[in-house]
Amino acid sequence: MSSIPGEGSIFSIDVPLSTSQTTADEKVAPNKDVFSSSSLKEMLTVLIVDDEPAIVDAMEEVLSIFDMNVVTAGHGAEALAHIQEGLEPDFVLTDYRMPEINGVDLVIKIRNALNKEIPVVIMTGDTSAEKIKQANLAHCTILHKPVDMNKLMPLIESFKSQ
Repeated sequence: MSSIPGEGSIFSIDVPLSTSQTTADEKVAPNKDVFSSSSLKEMLTVLIVDDEPAIVDAMEEVLSIFDMNVVTAGHGAEALAHIQEGLEPDFVLTDYRMPEINGVDLVIKIRNALNKEIPVVIMTGDTSAEKIKQANLAHCTILHKPVDMNKLMPLIESFKSQ
């Protein structure tokens, strides 16, 4: 820390990336959990598809912290182009409502192109996810926007074993 009277101060703080252990007496506020990047030891490849650039950027930034290989697409056609170019993601994180192709139809096309049922998280701002549930997609989880990282990260952990 340094300080010059009348001009201001400069200081820094170190913030740990993860907590070591949380005791039963400690109360953690919702959405404030810190995830250990060491728990995601093998690098996963995620394909993020959303037509809202701010969401794509935020998800890419968060998932990159955990040493994931993140590939992004702003719409379904771009995501399918990545697949055609040889991308084989470990899981897909996609918006439901997008122009030209919705998230469910995109997932079906990706799975058909790869000839496997990769895990999928469909993000939606809709209050009712009935249309998505009607598609009856296997290995598909629906999360409502804004996505709660306390729900997303355990899902990603489970994808490692699939």
